[in-house]
Amino acid sequence: MKLLFVLFFIALSQCCLASTYYFSSRFGDDSRSSEQAKNSLTPWKTLDKLNSFAASIRPGDFVLFNKGDVWTGATLTTMCNGITFGNYGSGELPVIDGGTGVAINIARDFSLNQTVDGIAFKMTGTKGMVVQLGNIWNDTDIGMSNCRIKNCVFYGGVQLLGSYNFFENNIVDGSTNDGNGNGIWEHHKFCHHNTYTGNTISNFTVRGIWTMINTHDCIFENNIIHDCQVAGIDLDGAYHVDYGHTIRNNKIYNCPEYSIALENAFDSNINGNYMYSGGHSYIYAINYEQCEVMDGHGATNGIGAMLNTTISGNIMIGGGIDFTSVAIGIYKVGGINVYNNSIYDFKSRFFNLDYASASEVPMIRLVNNVFSTIESPSWYAMISFSTNENVLAEDDYNCFYNNGLSDIYSDYSTGNQKSLAQYKAATGKGLHSISVNPLFVSTNDLHLQKTSLCIDAGKNVGLTFSGKAPDMGAYENLCDPINKPMIIQASN
Repeated sequence: MKLLFVLFFIALSQCCLASTYYFSSRFGDDSRSSEQAKNSLTPWKTLDKLNSFAASIRPGDFVLFNKGDVWTGATLTTMCNGITFGNYGSGELPVIDGGTGVAINIARDFSLNQTVDGIAFKMTGTKGMVVQLGNIWNDTDIGMSNCRIKNCVFYGGVQLLGSYNFFENNIVDGSTNDGNGNGIWEHHKFCHHNTYTGNTISNFTVRGIWTMINTHDCIFENNIIHDCQVAGIDLDGAYHVDYGHTIRNNKIYNCPEYSIALENAFDSNINGNYMYSGGHSYIYAINYEQCEVMDGHGATNGIGAMLNTTISGNIMIGGGIDFTSVAIGIYKVGGINVYNNSIYDFKSRFFNLDYASASEVPMIRLVNNVFSTIESPSWYAMISFSTNENVLAEDDYNCFYNNGLSDIYSDYSTGNQKSLAQYKAATGKGLHSISVNPLFVSTNDLHLQKTSLCIDAGKNVGLTFSGKAPDMGAYENLCDPINKPMIIQASN
């Protein structure tokens, strides 16, 4: 009896073993049997054959496409939960070209535990979003969940709907087809707890990443985003709200308007991003006059709303279009902590509060930052207010340097400028701030040299530090913004 029991489970396990089906547009033949198609030497040919076989695909199965092959005018559609689409062989990634339709569609009924690994997707017959990972236009469709999209190339924009998904190490390139102008697009409340990491997103006429209308709790980290004409990353509630997002350790450059835009973006963290060759603003926070409340986040009146957002450990080098540019801009919202950022060689204002009255910018804290060198001193100084009101809830432990010039603070309603000493005397703030050369390692490496007076000169604001006190600026001693040790050749 015991032997029969063991044999039963051996047979059961063999029945449940995953199958792998091979496809080649060059060497395949749809007349082959399903057993033959399990051998890479005798693959099937078309996606039509895959679709006709869909009822036999089981969870855990693999569908692999031959590298170097192209499927044109076809859409790869999921037909079972828990399957993996990938590649085999050698050469360039296999290409699925949707022609006038999307190249991949995560079907509503089969949207769980999917993996897409190492496939290129195009749409050459028209302009549009190349892939549809869930239907973002259907407010009752919760989209895909626990899926992993990795190591793929998308020649155009990606629409994503769903939760707890990973989108990692992909290339999203709009140089031949930017669809609606956005690289990655999340659209409503069913988009949450997604992670986007290690992707390269470029050449879109609007945004690199756009998440909007009640999306929440997503992570955007370690991505490279460049040459997107409006924003690198845009958290955009669009008269609604988004909340709980984290943007960290991304490299963003050549974005002429904004590197990171925060529009009705509540309870977010913007940490450790490296930005250069920026345009109008590196980071800009704004609320519309009316936005809703969702899950306890947001406000019925956007003016003066408390975003409860922290902007910390970011590096910004160069940039600015003209004297109207602002590296970090805040427009009629409050509840923002600006901690331990380093900004060097921006064309105009490093930090700007735009408001009609002080009540519109409550609880703004500016602590432990390093601001060095305005390219073209003008009507505005490094730190600029709509009026000369004493509006910052906290302003201290910052370092300012502009080659000996005294244009540190300004009231742009009058153009009056103050040195740090004059600002201290007028407001009683900034008592621990300093006006010295921070001694960056170089013009493109904003680590501090070991003789910098910014080392151990900051205030403990709850971020990790290693010395007697936190350092000013984005880097803690000779570490990167998330405190991983780095080897830096620094001179005295």
